[in-house]
Amino acid sequence: MVLNLLLDIVFSVFDFLRGAFLISILTFVLFLLGYFFSKKFLERFNLSWVKKAFISSFFVFVVLLLFVFVWPVIEAFLVVDLGVIPEEFRMTLAEFFYLVFSLLIKMFAVALIFSIFVLPLLFVGVFVFEFLSKKFFWNKFINFFLASFAVTAFGLFIVLFLIPWVIPGAVYLIYFA
Repeated sequence: MVLNLLLDIVFSVFDFLRGAFLISILTFVLFLLGYFFSKKFLERFNLSWVKKAFISSFFVFVVLLLFVFVWPVIEAFLVVDLGVIPEEFRMTLAEFFYLVFSLLIKMFAVALIFSIFVLPLLFVGVFVFEFLSKKFFWNKFINFFLASFAVTAFGLFIVLFLIPWVIPGAVYLIYFA
């Protein structure tokens, strides 16, 4: 009995770390996008690290949400058998621009909220990155990936075990709020 419990714990931890590793690959790509945005565009301004991290995360979330909002529209336009839209359901040009403008405002608001929530995780990532940079003299991008893995594992632990209502709340906020 105890051996089965111990094996279940070990395999659960292994599965959690495997899932965190797979998600950290996407997180690493998003971190690189924010890092290069910060290096290319925000270096000319004299901003503190917190402001640059917040603006970079806001940019990453805007790009990610733009992809999330635009992908269903592109997929809908790829369907050939749409038929004819009845006259009472056709949008005028003013209604179309109102829809696009309201979606842009919603997208910026959601990106702002997500950037605020992700900022503590960025602090953890910078702490891990600085620790790895001082302890081990590896390539900067290896330390960057390990820091993104640590942040992903930490964030997943918080979201899955401490506040699991964040996942349906984020989906609701993105699509229905």
